[in-house]
Amino acid sequence: ALYNFGVWISGAGSKVTSAGHVSITGTSGAAVTNQSYNDGVMIQNSAEVSTTGAGNLSISGTGATSSGTYNHGVNLAGSSTVSTASGTLSITGVTGTQGGSSFGVAVGSGTQVSTSSGNISITGTSRISGQYGYGFWLGDNYTKIRAGGSGNITINGTSSDIGSGDALGMQIRTAGSITTNNGNISLTGT
Repeated sequence: ALYNFGVWISGAGSKVTSAGHVSITGTSGAAVTNQSYNDGVMIQNSAEVSTTGAGNLSISGTGATSSGTYNHGVNLAGSSTVSTASGTLSITGVTGTQGGSSFGVAVGSGTQVSTSSGNISITGTSRISGQYGYGFWLGDNYTKIRAGGSGNITINGTSSDIGSGDALGMQIRTAGSITTNNGNISLTGT
């Protein structure tokens, strides 16, 4: 079926916020044939997930194994906001092992991922058998990943796609941006 998300947070006014730690883990449904849009975690349409103070935020998702497409591990889209203050922000996403056009972690459509001073760590892995398997994908105008203060950004993308091509560890396109204030940036694609 379509939209078989492990965790789905959608719409303006939809919020998960805490002064403590926040952990979100989602796994899409069991293997399905030729079905699409089955993400482990989907946060979209101006939804907000955040912590304040020293609270850490962890998001982990596993997409469906399907011969369809767009079955991402973690998909942040539609001008959503994911942020911490001084806490660590970590995102880990893994696709299933079939299909095409599926990314370990996808950040797009004006989404803002940020910290005031905390570190950002993102790890995405694509394991699909079809075309366009990206470990990490960032795209679209106004889509930003930013660490303030002395916060560092570390992003690792891996693709083990054995399909027909376009197996990228990482893709950054269409004016998506990754910036820090005084911290370091490390990008690794395999």
